[in-house]
Amino acid sequence: MEKEDFLKLLPKLIVEDNEVKGAIITALSGIMATNHDIERVIEHSDKRFEKIDEKFEKIDERIEKVQEILISHTQALIQLNERTNNLT
Repeated sequence: MEKEDFLKLLPKLIVEDNEVKGAIITALSGIMATNHDIERVIEHSDKRFEKIDEKFEKIDERIEKVQEILISHTQALIQLNERTNNLT
């Protein structure tokens, strides 16, 4: 059988013959990821993203605190500047 003929017949064999389908799956299993493998990768990625999200939330909280401090210091400097101007 020529390669072209086999390639035309292959889709039909895969659909209609479980033995052929099983042989192909077995042959490909060493080089292709299974659904379970992909699910594990997704789970692992989800956990990593959750940890990254937590880190960013903590960073956001720290930035907010620093902003509050800067606003407070800016207001204090403005008041000090106004008092200094009033003395002259």
